[in-house]
Amino acid sequence: MSLTKCSGIFVVSSSHPEPLAMLHTLSNTQQQQQSQFPNKLPQWFSPNILKYYVLVHDMVEAEAAKYGP
Repeated sequence: MSLTKCSGIFVVSSSHPEPLAMLHTLSNTQQQQQSQFPNKLPQWFSPNILKYYVLVHDMVEAEAAKYGP
C-alpha cells in the first residue's frame, strides 16, 4: 500500500503590501525548514510535494478601501 503525500498551500491576501514577495518568503521558509530538520518534520514537509500558491482577493474589503468609510 502506498501513501500519497499532501501538498503545500501558500496563501497571501491581495491587501498585503507585497503579496508576491510574501509568497516567495513563505516558500523559502519552508525550504529552509526542510534542509535544517529533514528527519524531524512530518512527511508532508518533503521537498517532493506539490506546492500551490494562492492570492486571495476580498472584494468587500477592496470596495470598502476604494470608497472609504
